[in-house]
Amino acid sequence: MIQEEQREMMNNNELTDQILSTVRQPLWGIWYVREKLGEGSSSVVFRGEAVRRNKTEYSAVKVEPITAGDMTFRDESQKAAYLDEQFGKVSHESTLLYELKDCPNVVNYKDEYYSDLVIGGKKEGYFFIRRMELLTGVQDMINSQKFTYTEENVRKLAAGIGAGLSAAHAKGILHRDIAPENFYLSGEGKYKLGGFNTWEGSDYVGPEDYMAPEVYRAKGNAAEKYTPQAEVFSFGMCLYQLMNHGLLPFEGNNTTREAAIDRRMLGAQLPPPCDASKEFADIILKACSPEPSARYSTAGQLLADLNALNRAELAPAGDEPTVYLKNPDQLASQDYDDLDGGEDVAYTRPTRKSRQNRNLMILIIIALIALIAVMILGITLALKNNKSSDGSSDTAQVPAASEETSATEAQEATEPNTVTEEVSTEPTTEKPTEPNESDFVLDKTSITIEVGQSEMPMVIGYPEGTSDADELWTSEDESIATVDGIGNIYGVAPGQCDIVLTSAADSSQFVKIRVTVKEKELNEFDPSESPAPEKVDYPGLTYIDGILVANKTYSVPRDYDPGDILPIAQERFNALQQAAAEDGLSLWICSGYRSYDYQASLYNNYVASDGQANADTYSARPGHSEHQTGLAMDINMADSAFAGTPEAIWLAEHCYEYGFIIRYPADKVDITGYKYEPWHLRYVGGELAKELTEKGICLEEYLGIDSKYSE
Repeated sequence: MIQEEQREMMNNNELTDQILSTVRQPLWGIWYVREKLGEGSSSVVFRGEAVRRNKTEYSAVKVEPITAGDMTFRDESQKAAYLDEQFGKVSHESTLLYELKDCPNVVNYKDEYYSDLVIGGKKEGYFFIRRMELLTGVQDMINSQKFTYTEENVRKLAAGIGAGLSAAHAKGILHRDIAPENFYLSGEGKYKLGGFNTWEGSDYVGPEDYMAPEVYRAKGNAAEKYTPQAEVFSFGMCLYQLMNHGLLPFEGNNTTREAAIDRRMLGAQLPPPCDASKEFADIILKACSPEPSARYSTAGQLLADLNALNRAELAPAGDEPTVYLKNPDQLASQDYDDLDGGEDVAYTRPTRKSRQNRNLMILIIIALIALIAVMILGITLALKNNKSSDGSSDTAQVPAASEETSATEAQEATEPNTVTEEVSTEPTTEKPTEPNESDFVLDKTSITIEVGQSEMPMVIGYPEGTSDADELWTSEDESIATVDGIGNIYGVAPGQCDIVLTSAADSSQFVKIRVTVKEKELNEFDPSESPAPEKVDYPGLTYIDGILVANKTYSVPRDYDPGDILPIAQERFNALQQAAAEDGLSLWICSGYRSYDYQASLYNNYVASDGQANADTYSARPGHSEHQTGLAMDINMADSAFAGTPEAIWLAEHCYEYGFIIRYPADKVDITGYKYEPWHLRYVGGELAKELTEKGICLEEYLGIDSKYSE
């Protein structure tokens, strides 16, 4: 706790240091915060260090206090509302980063921890601690004159940052601050996009230096004009600057920054960047076109042209160029693994004709090998015949027979090869490819899961003219496996069935995934290590068979306040966290105990944004939340993106070993009253957790109760 006398004199840097002094380390099981690397207007970045399997690893650890600063408020409720709003913005940023965590060209989001910021015994805000990749900033390299301004390097930057931007746009995420200071370089030489700006909300449209003219001219309505295409302009301006001695268009010794901006905003024709080849300059100028109609509509289109340019320069004369995308707009909807490699390139795949040409080449090679083999055989037999002719006269007729036989053998051996040569060398007419059942491409066509587990296949290719927005997922037998709207498949009961992915735009395009669901096999463990929580003698608490219940039917008194996660639940989570760390996974509590008032604030915000009917499917009304019992906790990220992650799978497989259950399973939505929450744990003790998991039932089924609001 920070002392009262320190409250007024602390600057952001001192406050951050003090926060770290109150946080128990190691964070996330194995990470320690080391020396400071730098600071911004609202946060300080430190080097994180961990030792895993005798290897030292490093990360960036960002500490971000959320306070009211010097602002004044009419009362404490207004201040609390302001702090909650700021907390929501930072939390929203975390959600966005997590959605992009698998993209190799976006700064990788690793772990997060947040808590109340208490100063002098009084809550003064919140703080976030995030662990991210340890990278080098491009702007820092520019400032220290370590950035390489060659066209080759800038093209590589364009491919990497463009892929990250395209991935964000595919998920409906706007960056809102496209500028070189938000470009980063990894130790492996991969350029990545970071610095997503969500603090200012939808009204923030980025810095004027890189702003699209239509956004600039809109003034008060700029947010309406701020689109992914406007960010393509900003990206193009960054590339222009890097290929123009670090100067934006019209900047120079005799022109002020403001005058240069005015010329750009009035739509003046841009001169080509002085250090770019004509071909690369054409791409940059198209991205920077003042008229949206003449500009790339998407970052994917820019990347398609950039990759075509790169491949054209590498391909020998006469080679057929590779086709990169059927539809460049779909770039970021492809599997991110296909973007990851030694170089930053857009997703590519060979055309069918390319594959046929490759097969033709294989036939030619086989024919040549066969021809060589026949020649060797002929030479060997000839040598043998010559040797025989030097022998006695009584065998003089044998060589003739041998020669005849050898010639026949050689002819017979050569004939198949001759046919092959004719097929492989004569001009052929390309046969039309037989239509496939579907142009969907998945990373797997069959999966095996246990009852209660989930897995999500990745769609890495779409029929032409469709995207992830057209995915329609159905199960042919929901008694065995169900599937949600984004492809998370859940095991319900042992058996086999097909999950079908159909294009909503073209029902003839579909693909099936064979799903095998097995009985859940429990690991050996000692349930006594996770004793049942002790009964709390407090008026208004509901215990059934010795189990504290909080659901839509049964509430917790408003004044019940354990103050934190109960000690036994925290102790067993610590053990669970350590076990996960030993398996190379990081688990942490992103939301633990909540007071009645805090739950009321969360719920009311959800109702205001989504309506009460929708809010009731994922948020408890105040007094009905398990978080108020001190026995429940949300792990890592309370978001549907958590489903199917290695961490979520590990939790489902092992949480019962530490006395926890997944409180709201995928196949129990109608019983619990809440949507599937793979991140929500409830501590019930080892014996009960084992029984519920073995039987595949939820707490309501075990106790024979319902979960419905009375009104």
